Amino acid sequence: MDYGTRVEQSVIVSELAARTLWPEEDALGQQIFIRDNPTPYEVIGVCGEVRYKEDMEPTVYIQLTGIMPFPWRIFIIRTEGKPDGILPFIKNAIWSIAPDHSIDRIYTYTDVINLPGIAKERFYMSFFVFFTFLAFIIAIVGIFGLTYYIVAQKSRDICIRIAVGASSMDILKMVLGKGVFLALSGIGIGLFIFIIFNRVLSSFVYGISPSDVPTMIIVSALMLLVTVIAVLIPSIKAMRLNPNVLLKEE
Repeated sequence: MDYGTRVEQSVIVSELAARTLWPEEDALGQQIFIRDNPTPYEVIGVCGEVRYKEDMEPTVYIQLTGIMPFPWRIFIIRTEGKPDGILPFIKNAIWSIAPDHSIDRIYTYTDVINLPGIAKERFYMSFFVFFTFLAFIIAIVGIFGLTYYIVAQKSRDICIRIAVGASSMDILKMVLGKGVFLALSGIGIGLFIFIIFNRVLSSFVYGISPSDVPTMIIVSALMLLVTVIAVLIPSIKAMRLNPNVLLKEE
């Protein structure tokens, strides 16, 4: 078998196909029959998964000439910087080898991801990200508002403690301690629920882990910061009030 024939009778399989067909063996060098072709194809490589639809399937990549003589070819070229500037060089390179060949279409990666089949998925993702961000903002505003209101209702208690000799630092420690405890309790409950539904979330994402530790730390720290600010503002206002005036008004 010459080199050209060997290449035409060779395939590359995806990692999922390799795990499915040869779970306990190395896929390289294995042979596979495709369609009604009596000649087996040899696996010469294993590639990563290509996510082009919701459910991934075992994939086998065959050279087109190995099935039928197609009169066209597709080239994928990786560039540095903007690809528009090198398009003339690509055309000249192709025509220098095959001057009689025509170049039908040239797509950049941006053009590909804006194709109708992919644009719909991008729209759904943008829609999901927008409402996720909106829910996050609502959660922050809700935490701030509720915490601020609860602490503001304690203004009379703060003034009484100041009147009987409590220092500002003691007041801050007390109020902050309760606020931070509630915030940490809420974060703990949220993380517990997240761990329970982690497997469900895994089915909605691809290429990233739902257990994104840096993201969870940042979000938890932001929630804690919002709670601390919501506690400090009414507490400082209450400590600046004159206890005698406030108690007389009560």
